[in-house]
Amino acid sequence: MNTENIKKFRILYNNLDELLSQRIKEPKRLSFVQKINKFVSRFPEYQKIKNDLRLVHDFRNVLVHQETFRGEIAVPTDEYLERVKALVTLIKEPQTALDIASTQIFACCPDDKVLDIVQTMSENIYTFVPVFEDKENLQNFIGVFSERVLLTIIAKSEKLSIDDSAAVGDILEYVKKPITAGWAFVPLYEASYNIRTMFQTKTFSEAELENSRLGVVFVTETGKREDKMLGLITAWDLSKIDQIRLRN
Repeated sequence: MNTENIKKFRILYNNLDELLSQRIKEPKRLSFVQKINKFVSRFPEYQKIKNDLRLVHDFRNVLVHQETFRGEIAVPTDEYLERVKALVTLIKEPQTALDIASTQIFACCPDDKVLDIVQTMSENIYTFVPVFEDKENLQNFIGVFSERVLLTIIAKSEKLSIDDSAAVGDILEYVKKPITAGWAFVPLYEASYNIRTMFQTKTFSEAELENSRLGVVFVTETGKREDKMLGLITAWDLSKIDQIRLRN
């Protein structure tokens, strides 16, 4: 019997059991299956590995029962041990904000022409465009130009006009504050499931308005707006959370 692989499997199983307890913040006395159920219920993005986790549990039971028999019923192969290791990694190192963020950022600065920005947004289906003093380095955040900003300006056309000469700097009072859709900053290692919760529950503080919704989340190294922007997340990016896969 390959006792070395069995020993390795038991260590991995115990690691999984401990990690599940930590993630669900429940007593360790819960059964492994109960922990799995609570875990995937709390973090739906892991639903696709639920069967893999159940198989680990079933295999462990086989190993426990085979000790009462003479002979070998099952032995974990090297390939299967690697798969269980991958499960441990997926749970230990959750998908992060930067994993689901769009890292190709279209940004603008006060000198850019409004109509040029609008045309680029239309051609690429951009919804939110961050405005920086230094757009080349994506630093010194000012605010956000969005479809709602444009509509607000159009609605106030008696006082405002947008022509070929109009620059983003001319409308900074609308860019600096959110209009119906707020924004937030998070660090690059923020867990992706926390981002989903922010969109669902409006649990954000940056530029929050009464009765507003979260429109975009900006990712920086430490979650501070002074940092260089590394990516942005809109509701469209949340579907990436459900694309978590167990790598073969």
